[in-house]
Amino acid sequence: MHLQDSSLGHCIYHRTLMAKKVSFANTVLKVAKVENDELPIWEIILSFAIWISNIIYAFYNVYRASITYKNQLYIGNFEPGWSILGRIMRDSTDIEWKHFRNRLCKLVCCFVIHLAFRSILDYTFQQKITRIFGSIIDFVLLVTIHGFYAIWIQVINGLLLYLICIKLIRREIVAWILAGGFFYCFSNDWYGGFNDDFERYDFQVLLSYKLLQFVSFASYACNTCNQNLSAFFQYCTYFPYSSILIVNYADFKEQLDNRPGIDFKKCSFIALRLIFWVCFLDFLLHFFYVHSLMVRIDILKMVSVPEMCSIGYVTGQIFHMKYFGVYGADRYGASFAFRGVYSPCSIFWCTEWYVL
Repeated sequence: MHLQDSSLGHCIYHRTLMAKKVSFANTVLKVAKVENDELPIWEIILSFAIWISNIIYAFYNVYRASITYKNQLYIGNFEPGWSILGRIMRDSTDIEWKHFRNRLCKLVCCFVIHLAFRSILDYTFQQKITRIFGSIIDFVLLVTIHGFYAIWIQVINGLLLYLICIKLIRREIVAWILAGGFFYCFSNDWYGGFNDDFERYDFQVLLSYKLLQFVSFASYACNTCNQNLSAFFQYCTYFPYSSILIVNYADFKEQLDNRPGIDFKKCSFIALRLIFWVCFLDFLLHFFYVHSLMVRIDILKMVSVPEMCSIGYVTGQIFHMKYFGVYGADRYGASFAFRGVYSPCSIFWCTEWYVL
């Protein structure tokens, strides 16, 4: 009886706390709406015009700095640009964007295969068989994207953590310690199978996300006594959540158990938005060398103060565009299976830009 009262009290406290948070958020939105409604139309138009003017001025300053110092910048990370633009070089200094763009075609093909096989399996087999075969297909797709050795190391890490932390010791703190040990070893070149910087970058990102998934499942298993290996395998191999979106196992399980139909109209619209912003950013990098300027301290010492401020401002704008594409692509793929794709717990704002 005491245990039931304690659980009931905890539940009531949690619901009350959530209600207060929702109430506070609604109050803030209402206040913001009232404040905006009270502004005269001329003031809104003037503010918008000033804002747009600042953006144009900032991009102009960056363009001017890019043209002025392009001969010094071209010795860095530049690639041939679009053939339609002639001989204009494209700034490829940002490793995240370059990595995303270089494997974009392969990523899109893998998403199409993932969605096609998932749809066929859903209509052909029972749910349990669908999840098993779907996980195997996703595992093959991960090998295609990241390479056999990188995935094989994650498999070894996952099995060791599963056996030690879930089957034997069953302590969440042990999972964190073990994951930290794995990360330390493989981040200090203990695994030396890198051919270039991109393979190293991809491996480090994959390692980080997989260890977080392992710990998330271990935490759930220790608290609920759920030791299902097939569920662990499905969660860690689900393709859209493998190396970009961080979704804990409890949320993943809830999404998996509640899967409504696909809104093709909405999905088509979001796909067009993603295509536009990815192409638009790649186009901008032919003329605005903000990433190269940011890492050249010798050039930054020579630019004017307005140009310096503009470089910082434009870097922030391009940062938004970049993560709209990088995180949006994976979240878009996941949205075909899960209508209510939650924002990841550690990169919440980055993925929120995808739904703006």
